[in-house]
Order: sequence, then C-alpha cells, then structure tokens
Amino acid sequence: MFKIKAISLIVLTTFIFSACELENPFAKEEETPIETVKTEKIARFIEKNIDKEDTFTLGEDKAEIIFTSTGTASASNTAHVIPQTSGEITEMKVEIGDSVNENTPLFTLGNSLSTTINAIQYQSALDSLNIAQQSQNLTAISAETTINAAQIGLAMTRDVYQNTLTTKINAKRIFEEQLKSVDLALETAEDNYEDVRDAYNDAKDALEDAEDSGITEAIIAAEARLEGAKMAKDNARFGAEQAENSIGQIEENYYAQVDQLDFAIESAYTQEKSAETQLIAAQNATTQQELGAINQVLQAEMAAQIARVNADINTVKAPISGIVTEILVKEGNFVNPGQAVIKISQTDTLLIKTQINQSEARLITVGSEVELENDNGTTTGLITSINPTLNQMTKKVELEIETGANSKIVSGDFLRVNFSPKIRKQIFIPLNSIFIKEGKKFVRVITSKNEIDHKEITVADIMGEFAKIQSGLDGDETIVKASTTFLDEGDKVKIASK
Repeated sequence: MFKIKAISLIVLTTFIFSACELENPFAKEEETPIETVKTEKIARFIEKNIDKEDTFTLGEDKAEIIFTSTGTASASNTAHVIPQTSGEITEMKVEIGDSVNENTPLFTLGNSLSTTINAIQYQSALDSLNIAQQSQNLTAISAETTINAAQIGLAMTRDVYQNTLTTKINAKRIFEEQLKSVDLALETAEDNYEDVRDAYNDAKDALEDAEDSGITEAIIAAEARLEGAKMAKDNARFGAEQAENSIGQIEENYYAQVDQLDFAIESAYTQEKSAETQLIAAQNATTQQELGAINQVLQAEMAAQIARVNADINTVKAPISGIVTEILVKEGNFVNPGQAVIKISQTDTLLIKTQINQSEARLITVGSEVELENDNGTTTGLITSINPTLNQMTKKVELEIETGANSKIVSGDFLRVNFSPKIRKQIFIPLNSIFIKEGKKFVRVITSKNEIDHKEITVADIMGEFAKIQSGLDGDETIVKASTTFLDEGDKVKIASK
C-alpha cells in the first residue's frame, strides 16, 4: 500500500458581488500572501479528503468585505448668536443645557446709545401710526357724511323731477276731461239754439197769419209769442257763444300750464344730473382722501415695523431650535455687533465626517448603512454625502454620516466607522487563495471531475482580505483557500463531510 498523508484543505466557491470598479491592483506580485507548505508527492489517482465545513458553497456562504475609518461626532447644525447692535447684557434668559426653540428670547441689551435710540424711534413710530389711524377714521367718517349728503340731494332732485312729470300727466288728463265736458255743453247749447230758432220762426209765421186774419187778439198773442221766441233765441245763441269761449279759455290755460310744467321738468332734470355729478365728484374726492389716509397708515406701519425690528434687536432671539451649548459672556458685559455671545447646537441629529480610500468609496452609496462604534457600544448611521473629488491633502474621499441622538454617542465623541458594503456583480475571492507561478497569478480550482485545475487570473484590486478578479474566473467555481500543501494540476480531491 502507498503511504498517504492526509491533507486538510479549505475551499471557497467564488461568486459574484456588486461593487464599483476599483483601482488598487497588486503593487508587487511577489508580495501576494500565500500559505504554502511542502508535502509529500501523492499519486494522482489517490483522492485527497477535504472537509465539507472547509468548503464555500455558492448561495449559502458569503464573503464579507469590511473596512474601517475614524471620525468625530458633532452637531448637525450649529449657530452662533451674534447681536446686531452694541449694548450691555441687562438680562441673560438662558443657561447652558437649556433647550430653546427658534425665536426664543436669549438675552436683552440696554444701557447704550444704540439701544436707547432704537427704543425712542420705535415709540415715535407707534405714535405716528396711532395718529395716522385716527386720521384715517376721521377721513372715513367725513367721506361717509359727504357721500350721504350727495345721495340725499340726488334723491330729492329725482323726486322733484318725477313729481313734475306726474303733474304734467295729471294736467293733461284734467284738460282732456274739461275739454270733453265743454264740448258736450257746446253741443247741447247748439242743439238748444236750433230748437229755439225753429220756435222763433214758427212764432214769426204765426204773427203773419194773425195779421192776415185781422183779429186783434190773435195779433197781440202772436206778437207776444214772437217776442218770447226772440229772447229765447238770443239766450241760446249767447249760451253757445259762452261754450265756445270756454273751450278757448280751457285750451289757453292748459297750454300755458304745459309750458310751465315743461320748464319745471327741464329744470328738475338739470338739477338731477347736477346732483349725480356732485355725488360722483364726492365719491371720487372721498376715495382719494381715503386712499391718502390709507397710504399714510401704510407708511406709518412700515416705519413702525422697521422701528420695531430695530427695537427687537435689543432682545436677541434664537436663530434655530436646539440646545444652548456655550455662553461666552456674562450678564452685565458690554457686547458689540459681530461678537459671538451664545452657541446653539441641534443635537437631535449628529454628523460624523470621515475619509476612506477611493477604492473603498466605490463600494458604497449615499443611503448606505454603517456601524458606529465607541467605548459605549455600537449604533448605526446613514451615509448622507460622498464628496466626488479627492481631498488634495490626504488623497482620500470625504463623506458625511448622520445618526440620531442616542445615549451611546454625544457630540465630540471619537468613533470608529465600520463599513460592510453589499457587493453584487463582481467576483471577489480570498486573498490567500492566490499563488504565483512564473510571475503569474493562479488559483487552484476543483473541477466537476473533482480534479485540481490551476487557473490563471487577473486581479483588479485588493479590498481588505479579498481580491477583486478582473478576468480568469466565471463566478461559479470552487477554489482552494489557504493551502498547506502543493496541489498539482490533475490531483484528485474529495470533499467529505465530518
């Protein structure tokens, strides 16, 4: 029998991870870390046992790429409170550690020429605004009175105009009624005259007959009858003439009245139009007055707002919400514009700035999660910014990480940042599975026939304990890792479970 020395191998199935293209190839091929131990020559037809637990199976095992950097936690946003005017701090309203909201009063300035002038100007502006508002109210009252008077005048002239129109209509109606009555009386008088005239003619004929008869009594009676008929005829004619005269008088009176009414209507119409013009003029004038008063109030309000802003700078307020982390002066100190008095930090979110190698930066993206570690423990953070250019001093990529406030990390803590990127669509293999032969890089691949095959590879970059493969592997191979003996091409191996 042949003497066989057991060989323990560690194998790894290469697989595809996602990553950006890296730019750190082997600086020196001869320095690739390879574990090699001389072993006895083994016949190629003898299988060499490999434990299952020392293999790496695609889809079941993962090669974790981890790299680390350091950084210091700081508040995500910090504001230095600076007064805009000079003065003595007459009241400090906050202490270190106080939580404040935006626009919370922090301290008050006074006892200086600037603060006194601001206060006087503000009070003067308020007084001017009060006067302008009172003037506006009086202008509004006056305008309302003027317009009301013009409206009353217009209403009165319209009433006069309508009344004159109505009077003319009534006069025409009365004239027509009178004319109708007189026409009827004239017609009656004329009919009566004709009847009396006929009676007169009959009496005249009767007298002639009496005279022809020669009877004295008949002649006397006929003469009396004729005299009576004559008087009746004269009276009837007089009545008819009076009726005719009445018609002329009525017409004359009516047309005279119509002339007067037409003049009155024209005068009333002119007065109505004049009243309308006066109303429009009053409305325009009062509108101009009201606009002037409004403009004065607006100017006074603007001046008051400016003065209030100037006065408000005597009370300095928080520009942001946060925690008072520093108070640089004491109550009673005199400060000037531009001098920092208080520091406010927003500690609900902490910011960590760090730098990593360019090849490492290609494996991460904004939004990737990282582990933050210090003596108090670990927590997580998110990458919020990756600078697209290298730092000219360090030749590294700067990035920013944010994490919520918690009990493990406070502003100022020194942290270790651990990156564990998720790799896809790139082939990474353990660095110690590579060996060099005749100046070229190879890995030992276990074929489908359980034989060793030396495959030449090209390394694109090194990432921690792993190497990114540019070419030579398909991504579904099983390779030997950290070999303690030489395995020649064609050697048979067997992966055995313990």
